[in-house]
Amino acid sequence: DYTKIASHKATVEDWRMTSDAVYDFALTCLEYPSDGRESNIESLREGYQEWARRVGRREEIAERTLSSRLAKIDGLRKRKTNKGARWNCAIKAIKDWDEPVN
Repeated sequence: DYTKIASHKATVEDWRMTSDAVYDFALTCLEYPSDGRESNIESLREGYQEWARRVGRREEIAERTLSSRLAKIDGLRKRKTNKGARWNCAIKAIKDWDEPVN
């Protein structure tokens, strides 16, 4: 075990934002928690692909891959329903998308 210095968490967070496109998308384009609004994986994938085109990231991502990567983000939760999974987030209007990290 080692002692973590104060800048360790910030450095890891910076690295993650610049290396993980899905994490960057979540921070840039999603609202969560979303006051009860939910999104299905299809709409999240469409939002991701639009964002990726705009910022020059790799656009194609399988729904399963996107879902598993979203599940690793603190605060995002998936709820299974009889019509498929729903995520506790909403996609911001494009005009409200923050600048991408990378």
